[in-house]
Amino acid sequence: MPDWTRDDIGRLLKAVERIGAVLLLCTLAACGGGGRDATGPGLNVSGTYEGTQTVSTGTVMLRFTITQNSTLVNGTFTTGTQDFGSVSGTVTGTSFLVQSHSTPFGITCAYTGTITDRVQKISGALQCSNGEAGGFAVMRI
Repeated sequence: MPDWTRDDIGRLLKAVERIGAVLLLCTLAACGGGGRDATGPGLNVSGTYEGTQTVSTGTVMLRFTITQNSTLVNGTFTTGTQDFGSVSGTVTGTSFLVQSHSTPFGITCAYTGTITDRVQKISGALQCSNGEAGGFAVMRI
């Protein structure tokens, strides 16, 4: 049995602390950092989302049906005010940037949002060519 001094035990404990810290960092890196709403590589928002949009004239139903190819998004939208049309834009990381083009009214709206809850929710702000502005929130259905 070796003769351990206080200095030897102190050095051993410091080494164990360093190894523990390195293992903790490696574990967090492998798990996406923990606590972060990581969507990771391969994020794909293709699907149908339904919720609401709110502007100065009120709150109405909003539905996006979208497909994604790489970072490009295309699809359709409908609202509770008989508005409908096409959408196109991009998804980068958790950022959702889409422009809608209203078929009956000729209005365009820019939707700038964040994708959360493992691609189940998209919410953010909207700004329309007719001066309307507000917010939106949709959930995958």
